[in-house]
Amino acid sequence: PIMLVMVWSIVGVSFLGGACSETDSNRGLVLKASDRAHTIELHNQFGRSVSLSEYGGKVVVLTFLYTSCPDVCPLVTGNLKKTYELLGNDVGQVRFLAVSVDPDRDTVQRAYDYSKQWDMLQKWSFLVGDQRELTPIWEAYYVDPTIARHSHEETRSNTIQSKLRANNGVESSSDTAVAKHEISHSTPVYLIDRHGLMRTMFTMPMDPKDIVHDIKLLLQ
Repeated sequence: PIMLVMVWSIVGVSFLGGACSETDSNRGLVLKASDRAHTIELHNQFGRSVSLSEYGGKVVVLTFLYTSCPDVCPLVTGNLKKTYELLGNDVGQVRFLAVSVDPDRDTVQRAYDYSKQWDMLQKWSFLVGDQRELTPIWEAYYVDPTIARHSHEETRSNTIQSKLRANNGVESSSDTAVAKHEISHSTPVYLIDRHGLMRTMFTMPMDPKDIVHDIKLLLQ
């Protein structure tokens, strides 16, 4: 559920309390420590190996999603899609990465299908991997995925997903089956600068215009 994003405030409270503060110039939460972003090397929706290190010299927008998520992930995806569009001519200096929090179900094919549905196929890298590969990445970015089982009907989840897709001009998936369990996880959106340093973080609710504003600060 959407409110599960609040897990972030529990998981990362000590980290955020000691390292971040809001400033007048940035609209996201500024990471004062400017820690180097943890290494990421996984396979994207095309099956190609992608490493965070290959984006040196670019600003990177990083988040965490899973393809069968019924609510929060489509919202974040819609925000990143809008961010991409609002960047205009600056988009060539920015790279978008989404890392899966569902190693059991997110395959290269599912990442491809999800990206295509959202018109993000050529606009981001949706990265997937197994539990062994993903766990240290989740830990480094304070993401703590846990399976939460629910009794609500699948039709309700389908309705929520359909509305979110329709609002973002996304075609409905041909695979209408929704998993009987959901993954509770935080959905931070990190901005990583040209030197590989974690500089700013956004959490839900977020405004794409604010994300673009902070990206442009890093591009100066």
